[in-house]
Amino acid sequence: MRILLDGMAHSPAFVPDTRMNLLAWNALGDAVNGFGRLAPAERNVPRLVFLDPAGRELYPEWHAVAAQIPAAPEHRIVVYTPEPGSETAERLAPPGSRAPGAAR
Repeated sequence: MRILLDGMAHSPAFVPDTRMNLLAWNALGDAVNGFGRLAPAERNVPRLVFLDPAGRELYPEWHAVAAQIPAAPEHRIVVYTPEPGSETAERLAPPGSRAPGAAR
């Protein structure tokens, strides 16, 4: 994750968990948002937007950003892993990875 974040040197980037607590960020993300100045318990996107006075200064379109916060958890990546040997697992298996004679 660190390599990916650091590779995005021209964009502020950060990684939140499902509760929008900040897990990691790159140097530009820190320079723009000041994550490093915060105590770990304060590194939460909704907290920064709604409770930190700097949040309103950081985002000129604060109302638009604030309106997006409640929907943000719906945009996270979810990984589904089917039960091994199930019909779904067989359908999702890469071509050629099925055992000889396995049901299709």
